[in-house]
Amino acid sequence: MTHRARTVGPLLALVLAGSGCASAPENSPAPQDAPAQQLSYVALGDSYASMGTRQGPHSGPRWCERATDNYPTKLQELTGMQLNDLTCQGALTDHVLGPRADLPPQIDAVDSTTDVVTLSIGGNDAGFGVLTSCAMNTSGLNCAELHGAEIDAALAALPAKLDGVYRELERRAPRAKVFATGYMPLLADADTGATCPEIAKVSDVDRLWFTLKISQINVEVEKAALRAGAQYVMPPEIEKHTGCAPADQRWVDLAGTETGAFPMHPTPLGQEEMAKTIAAYL
Repeated sequence: MTHRARTVGPLLALVLAGSGCASAPENSPAPQDAPAQQLSYVALGDSYASMGTRQGPHSGPRWCERATDNYPTKLQELTGMQLNDLTCQGALTDHVLGPRADLPPQIDAVDSTTDVVTLSIGGNDAGFGVLTSCAMNTSGLNCAELHGAEIDAALAALPAKLDGVYRELERRAPRAKVFATGYMPLLADADTGATCPEIAKVSDVDRLWFTLKISQINVEVEKAALRAGAQYVMPPEIEKHTGCAPADQRWVDLAGTETGAFPMHPTPLGQEEMAKTIAAYL
């Protein structure tokens, strides 16, 4: 399947700059400015999209933890697009396509008038919660031995689940521009207990397995986006902004105590960087 993307750039120029007019004859009446066309933007996904400042204002159901400084809101502020934010913590691909508790399917917000979609999904399908517990495992148990088969099976099933989401997006909004965001890694290969006190008691085996599996999730998210003709997005030089970076440089955080972020999630600064990276493609 290939998305037939709208030419978003010129439309966004209208949003940001208003109308452009050719020079009128000197004595002619001043032309009326044409109204700027506001792009319709729908944000779909899980907590990597919904969460921002832990104690800040939120919108939507409180349990969704949909912060008003998450990247969808930051992107709306940068571009002037009309945002409909459906992101919700804990979301699976099933919740994009189907109901969750009393919430309708997230994708119900997408239709033929939608110009831009951001999609942050797949991590929970692939066992992100299990992986993050391993990132801070100090019990001495080997996470790869305990959970390796479970995570590998989930990763093997992920492509088909992501493809199903893209098929429905194509059916509902064949001309929308779709951006698939990667999961900013909490740790980089260079992060060790010697340089990062937060993981000093985590074994090298668990640490390396955790970083590998997050990388594999991102590979599948990117490959699915490419198959669908969507744009995969990851802020540049992310390895310098992990949970082991100085607090004022973290785009993700492990505990969140120094950044105000939710544990194991993007910081407000990280959400801003994701929004800037997406905006650069527009």
